[in-house]
Order: sequence, then C-alpha cells, then structure tokens
Amino acid sequence: MNHDDVQRIDRSLQRVRLLWAAVVAAALLCVVSWRRADAAAGALVADRVQASRVANDLRAIRRLRDRPEQAVEAPIESSQLLSTVQSAMRASGVSERQLLSTLPEPSRRTRGSDHAVVKIRLQLQGLTMKQLVHFGVALRNEHPALRLAALNLRPERDGEDWDAEIVVAYSVYASR
Repeated sequence: MNHDDVQRIDRSLQRVRLLWAAVVAAALLCVVSWRRADAAAGALVADRVQASRVANDLRAIRRLRDRPEQAVEAPIESSQLLSTVQSAMRASGVSERQLLSTLPEPSRRTRGSDHAVVKIRLQLQGLTMKQLVHFGVALRNEHPALRLAALNLRPERDGEDWDAEIVVAYSVYASR
C-alpha cells in the first residue's frame, strides 16, 4: 500500500465519519422535531377543548341574558327582604357582623314597561371572592327574582379580603 492509497482510505474514512455525523444529527433533529410536534399537537387539543368550553359558557351567558326578567306580583316586605339577604349570607359563609349597613332605595319604574325595580344597597366587609360568588348564587337560590344589580369592591390591606357595596334588586309589577 502506497502513500496515495493511505490518503484515499483516510479521505474515505473522513467521508464516512462525516456521513455518520450527518446521520446522527438528522436523527437527533427528527427526535427533537417529533417532540415539538407532539407538544404542539397536545397544545392544539387543549386549545380546542378550552375554545369549546368558552363557546359553551358564552351560549349560557347569552341564554341567561336574553331570559325575561322575573317580576314579583307585589313588593317584598323590607323585613322579608332582609331575612332573605341574611339567609343567603349564612349559606355563603358570611357572618352578620360583616354586614355593616343596609339602605333601601326608592323603587323606579322601568321606562316602557309595566314594572318597577326595587333596590337595597348593602355594605359588607372582609369578604373573600369565594364568599362573594357564593352569596350571589345563594341569593338567587333564596329568591329567584333577586339579582345582584351592582357590585363595587375595595381590597382590604391583607389583599385577600374585600369590602363590598352590593346592590340587590328585583322587579315588581306596577300597574299604570
């Protein structure tokens, strides 16, 4: 074997090494690409599930928004309204000492309809978000005509509890 043969063999070995390096690099690239594609496919499925949930929630919100408002035949007595509010408070874990004040507002006739809206303004302190949400649900469960008409929140110093001004309202038929 002469010197030229050795150089040819050496070059062939270099080519084989380069070819193997290219094959290994391509295999690694395929594995990385496969994992990324698999992760992207998983994210796409999760996004589709989330989009479906959002669409269902939106349909539910529209159905509730478009539902005719319930109205009672006669105004609810103040003592009965307060009792209903207190019952909803208990059901949502809100103590009576958290209720700072209640202020009934004059009823207002709804323009172009045969009913009026009656409101009561509540001042509460030290509520968690969970209590606020449960209060709204409990209020509706206690009396289906009652609804939260307004909610103003101020965070307390601890950042977890809230002071709330809540306006509870209901509609009552009012003859013209």
